[in-house]
Amino acid sequence: MKGIFYICCTLGLIFLFSSSCDNLNILDEVLSFESEDLLMDFSIEPADVLGYHIFKEKTVHSNLDSLFEAKDFSANRLESITLVTAIVEITGPSDTMSLSYLDMVKITIYTPELGEGTIAENLKIPVGVKKIELDIMEGDMKGYLEAEEYILTVYGILNTRSYDKRELEARIKYKFTMTPGF
Repeated sequence: MKGIFYICCTLGLIFLFSSSCDNLNILDEVLSFESEDLLMDFSIEPADVLGYHIFKEKTVHSNLDSLFEAKDFSANRLESITLVTAIVEITGPSDTMSLSYLDMVKITIYTPELGEGTIAENLKIPVGVKKIELDIMEGDMKGYLEAEEYILTVYGILNTRSYDKRELEARIKYKFTMTPGF
């Protein structure tokens, strides 16, 4: 019986010293999860003229504490928040409409403390598409989302006057990265 114990201990030590420390140190791993989509519905009215427009401003009340509680994380473990998805698409009223009447679209975030920053944009809208994925701007958004509230704004440039009302939706999704801990 002692022989089996010594063999197991020896094999365990061999495994321990032959493996890299990075693989064994589970506490150094970084945990992350994605938020649900944050939706911003807006419309472009027939009376809109050409040029630069603010399509939607949405005040978002930060609920990080309840989000972390639901995920069973402590808020003090938050390392970073990044944007992983930003999409704009036509939701109605016609299946034949496209985003070709837009030259560009961008989404910004604002707090009084940090000012305004562009988080996603598409500066060249392809012809004939109903849905576009915006280019994500690099950077940690932790400071913005830790504020009590922040403002998201959808901007765009119309290149053609619309004679029909167009319903659109912008969707964004965040990735929360947490440091390990208990």
